[in-house]
Amino acid sequence: MNAMSPFQASQSIVQQHGLTSLYDGVIPMVMRRSLDWGIRFSVSNEVKNWVVRRKQASGLSTDLKLHELIFCGLIGGACSASTHPIDNIITNSMKPLPPGESRDMISVIRRMYTESGARAFTRGWDIKVLDNAYHMAWMYGVGTVVYDYMRKAMKDI
Repeated sequence: MNAMSPFQASQSIVQQHGLTSLYDGVIPMVMRRSLDWGIRFSVSNEVKNWVVRRKQASGLSTDLKLHELIFCGLIGGACSASTHPIDNIITNSMKPLPPGESRDMISVIRRMYTESGARAFTRGWDIKVLDNAYHMAWMYGVGTVVYDYMRKAMKDI
């Protein structure tokens, strides 16, 4: 399979396992992405609103500095790691299985639990918290600053 072109590999997979095998794991992936990004931005925005309210109550300017926006993103990103069990389900739904072994989401969850217990769903979670927090901190912090700058620059045009 490694010596094949992408088209040849896809053709081989479809011939051996059927067209739907190209979409193994797509339902949990869509669920995970939707939840992940929804949590990232919702929590980051709620933390931002909380920081603004605290600054307002103290009589300070409600404009957030870069480090405050990064803090909001850190929290939102860390909270989004709650979707990590779905990542593990996706990974397990795509690994090679003996012919005839069911790949539907419920079967994958049962197989994971049977093989590793609850640890199957939390394996790698600590790294995911750090990774999501780091990426969202930069995206929410620097992204907001860049967006605001560009929005103001576009108004002047």
